[in-house]
Amino acid sequence: MIASLFCLSSPNTYADIAIVTHPDNPMADLDEDQLKRIFLGVKRKRASGEKILIIDQYRNNSIRTIFYQTFTGKSVAQINSRWASLLFSGKATPPQQVLDDKAVKDWIQTHPFGFGYIHIESLDSKVKQIMSIPLQ
Repeated sequence: MIASLFCLSSPNTYADIAIVTHPDNPMADLDEDQLKRIFLGVKRKRASGEKILIIDQYRNNSIRTIFYQTFTGKSVAQINSRWASLLFSGKATPPQQVLDDKAVKDWIQTHPFGFGYIHIESLDSKVKQIMSIPLQ
């Protein structure tokens, strides 16, 4: 009985996810649909013509799986297939992958039109949060 109560009261293993960009990115007021289009490789340029870049977390990182399933409704296999198709057609190259939240924030610092995702507890002044993705 005590063990089952402990399981019910144990905290969630996953924290919310934040979609982030450079603090000076003028595209920081995007809505959910626009952000989905960016992360799915549909929207790749700003209206002024500059490339929109995204950074991905490493393939084996659980945040990547959770982010794509929760935010886009697509599995990692579907995402990988989508980017392979875009690469093969010459329309886009898959996003660079980095190891962790710190690497995402470091990359964002050097890419003013870049977007990424991190655990919400990793937020700091290096990045600007655009959206929070609550996890149950």
